[in-house]
Amino acid sequence: MSLVLGVDGGGTGSRAVLVEVPDSDGAGDGGLPEGMRELARTTGGPAVADGQADGPAVSEVVRVCRMALAEAGVEGPVDALWAGLAGAGRAADSEGVEAGLQEAGLARRVAVGTDVGAAFHASFPVGAGILLVAGTGSVAQARGAQGRTARAGGWGPVVGDEGSGYSMGRSALQAVLQAEDGRGPATRLRGTLLEVLGIGAEAEKPGHEVVAWLATAERRTVARLAPLVVEVAADGDAVASAVVRGAVFQLVAHITALERALGPWPEPPEVTLAGGLLSPGAPLRGHLEEALQGLEVRLVEGSPDAALGAAARAVELAGAGALEP
Repeated sequence: MSLVLGVDGGGTGSRAVLVEVPDSDGAGDGGLPEGMRELARTTGGPAVADGQADGPAVSEVVRVCRMALAEAGVEGPVDALWAGLAGAGRAADSEGVEAGLQEAGLARRVAVGTDVGAAFHASFPVGAGILLVAGTGSVAQARGAQGRTARAGGWGPVVGDEGSGYSMGRSALQAVLQAEDGRGPATRLRGTLLEVLGIGAEAEKPGHEVVAWLATAERRTVARLAPLVVEVAADGDAVASAVVRGAVFQLVAHITALERALGPWPEPPEVTLAGGLLSPGAPLRGHLEEALQGLEVRLVEGSPDAALGAAARAVELAGAGALEP
């Protein structure tokens, strides 16, 4: 038997799972070997790759992993740890974190990848498919019928993350300030968002206060405005509705771009949705499902278990299973 840890970390929280797997090449559901048994699962705070061996990302991953080991009554080190973290797409951001996790002694083998990679492996351990993730940020990843892979989006809040919670929150605040200037229509977003920002709807000229709040707010804090925008849109506000439609349009564009890039598809590709805006019951899930009805895709019910996807990578790392990259 082998013991491995898988971690899914992002801007809003992190999840660790400890699993036991038999020494076998047989693969079961989710790309894990037959007989896999989950021993513990824990949750924690944000864990975003920051390139630091002694930074907050390492501290939080170590914390949730140690919680999982303690919950299962297991003493480390385990055979392997694979951590899928937001922001780990660049080697400069992942290598320091990987070194810090290795130094922590949680596992004999350690690797750091992206949170999207963990979710994609949970969704499509083999075969073709498209994963769209929208939460604080946004990104899509796909594998075509010929085995080729591609990504769309995920370029961060400055030049990307279209359709994300951060993008929606920022667009809503922009619309409020445009209305204040007389450059845009009045919107009920004003009262709703100013109250959340602690400014007060009675403020005559809230522009400077809004800008000051946005300049210091964390991305995940701005992203938390997105569900409020969806609520105001549901009440019939035209400006909020335009923000929601714009986000959905951008997210659909992620999918269609990957469809074109990796075609031809022998059959309509499966699409999995994940993230705080698209998981079942999340604010944009229904809107996107409706938009996808006009495309030749097959929407997968539910959302991927990215922590188990990370555990699948840890299985590969430990040499306990034959999993394709």
